[in-house]
Amino acid sequence: LSNTKDLRALELEARGKIAERSDSAVNAAQRLVDLKPDYAEGHFLLAQAYAQNSDFARFEAGLRDALALDTDHVLARVKLGQLLVHQGKTDDARAQLAILKKVQPDNLDVLFLEAHIARASGQAERARELFDHVFNSVSKTQTLIALVEQEWSMGHKEAATDRLEQWIEKHPEDDAARLYLANSL
Repeated sequence: LSNTKDLRALELEARGKIAERSDSAVNAAQRLVDLKPDYAEGHFLLAQAYAQNSDFARFEAGLRDALALDTDHVLARVKLGQLLVHQGKTDDARAQLAILKKVQPDNLDVLFLEAHIARASGQAERARELFDHVFNSVSKTQTLIALVEQEWSMGHKEAATDRLEQWIEKHPEDDAARLYLANSL
């Protein structure tokens, strides 16, 4: 196999292992980085594998490595911003958001990050508006739960619970939403 085919095969393997949440995801992504150390996507995938193992120091390092190689890697910058919000480093997350807003202001991942920053900054209504916009654009469990959490925090528990129950009615296979509803009651 040529290096290009090796690279592609390793990338597909790493993506598959990450999607499967496999214990061998780190090894697969590390082989990709070893084959092509200057490949930003390889570092991003390695970071994702570390995140699945709850190794957040290596997750952050991998994201920063990816961004050092490709400053325009949107998902690496979004994930770094989300991590910074969770670490309570809202100003640092805001700096990542400012970079993202210059290149992809309407990207839904960027808007989702902006919503998290607004929530962390006490801008409840702005956070709700952004979460609602993202949810209406791409209906996923993750965006639904973020929106419901925001609505609950604003005292709109009945409307948020109704939204969650309607989602479950339409998506009875969504165990994550069911579990979230059960744990929140």
